[in-house]
Amino acid sequence: MRVYSDVDEQTLEEINQAAKNFNLSKANLIAKAIDQFLHPPEQTGPDIDQLRADLDQARSESDQLRADLDQARSDANKRWTEMNTTKTENSQLKRDLETAGSKNDQLLIKHDQLRAEIDQSKIEMQGLQKDLEKYQETLKLKDQHISFLEATVHQALEKITPALPPSQEEAKAKHWWQFWR
Repeated sequence: MRVYSDVDEQTLEEINQAAKNFNLSKANLIAKAIDQFLHPPEQTGPDIDQLRADLDQARSESDQLRADLDQARSDANKRWTEMNTTKTENSQLKRDLETAGSKNDQLLIKHDQLRAEIDQSKIEMQGLQKDLEKYQETLKLKDQHISFLEATVHQALEKITPALPPSQEEAKAKHWWQFWR
């Protein structure tokens, strides 16, 4: 059976050179190439076994590196999420701090206002205290004056009482009424 194929000139020159090197005809060279392609020889030997072991080890290391890379990506994503959460919390804390600072400023202003009102009230209280002391002194003087007047009235009544006529009941009882008429 014959098989035909079109090849370019460069490939044809390479086939001619290989046939010369192996001392084969072009047909035999192409038949051997097809046979090796369809039925590759099982080569066993220390070099092939070592290459296969190295390949297996390289694949194992590659798989380990991929797993490590996946773990590193997972860790990086976790850190990224934590960082974003921390940024959000930080922003919230900054807003809370600004709100607390604003409230603190308002409370300080109110404190200053209340302090001023307290100082004003103290001044007013001192004035009222002085007024109270004046009024108490005035009342004390009035009480002394009233006591003096009561004593004077009492003395006057003691002197006047014998000079007054007796009351009508007393006069009727003692029959003095005729005397005073």
